[in-house]
Amino acid sequence: HNCYTYNAMASILSHARQSASLRDLTTELVSSRCYMTPGAFGYFLRCLGSQGLVQEANALFDEVKRLNLCVLNGYSYSCLLEVIAKSGNVDLIDFRINEMRGLGWQLDKYSLTPALQCYCNAGKFQQALDVFNEMHQKGWLDAHVFSILAVSFSKLGEVDKAFELIERMDNLKINLNEKTFYVLIHGFVGEGRADKAIQLL
Repeated sequence: HNCYTYNAMASILSHARQSASLRDLTTELVSSRCYMTPGAFGYFLRCLGSQGLVQEANALFDEVKRLNLCVLNGYSYSCLLEVIAKSGNVDLIDFRINEMRGLGWQLDKYSLTPALQCYCNAGKFQQALDVFNEMHQKGWLDAHVFSILAVSFSKLGEVDKAFELIERMDNLKINLNEKTFYVLIHGFVGEGRADKAIQLL
């Protein structure tokens, strides 16, 4: 099998929610010593992440690096960071970010966005705001970045902070998408802030 065959199988198994078989496929991938392009490897990592197989994705990354089965690049790391972000494992995402810096790679929008998501998922809002401010200084803010922070504030009942972010978006001419509006309106109503919910509506 080549890397695209493995990705086709990983896609089928992840869509079918066959986590055990996907885990077995990961072991087979390493045993086969199949070479993977950075794009193909990133796709495989995302398939693992979609089924919550964070530790498996992290271990696979190390094995692929050890065996030189892929020329890892910023994209490979960004895909791994996306997988880790869903779990809210702050220690692991910090380790990988420091590893990237140690290799001399500059962090970009696609590596900092998962870090922001991870800190929010873990309730580490000071670290999340530090990342947000760094992205703001570099001109990397977009609707997705704002939405991550606004929705996280809303879920914690910090309605006023969430609304401040929305107003900042408005000033920067950045628009929320429809799904984020629904989530925020629902969150504001749940916190008894019908005034803000109606304003968003």
